[in-house]
Formats: sequence, C-alpha cells, structure tokens
Amino acid sequence: MGVLPLRKDNQELMAAVDRALSEGPLTITRDGVPAAVLVPAEEYQRMAQRMAGAERPSIIEYLLKPLPGGGVELDEAIGPRSGPSRRPPPDFD
Repeated sequence: MGVLPLRKDNQELMAAVDRALSEGPLTITRDGVPAAVLVPAEEYQRMAQRMAGAERPSIIEYLLKPLPGGGVELDEAIGPRSGPSRRPPPDFD
C-alpha cells in the first residue's frame, strides 16, 4: 500500500481526512464518478484483517451457494407455466 504524507498546506485534503475520521468512509469522485474511498486507518486495518482471514470461494462455489432468505420455488417466482401451444399449425395451402 502506498503512503501519501499529509501536508498542512493542503487544507482541502486535511478537511477530508478530518471528515472521514469523524463521519466514516468518504467517497472521492473524479468528474462526478466515484474514484476512491477515504477510510480511517483503524477501519481499513479491520477490513484487511477480515479479508485476510476469509477464504474466498471459487466462482462455482459462489454460484451454487443458496441465496440468503431461503430457497424460492420456481413456480412461485414466475407463476404457472402453460404447456405447448394447443393451436393447430396454420394451413398455407
């Protein structure tokens, strides 16, 4: 991880750091698009430790994992399905 020393003459950055320390993570945007998040060092350390201790599942394990909140029956989710069309095929003669 890189280090950027905080200089006292950069008032805007100092204010952002103070805000992150008092209010929590602060999203930094570039041209209106989120580019980075300023996070207090203690919170970053907690997140890094949690991520280091967590074993990441493979993509297959992740996709096969049940959704939170229990299973959903397909018929409940999409409603009753009808079978093949019962109309006779059109006559083109």
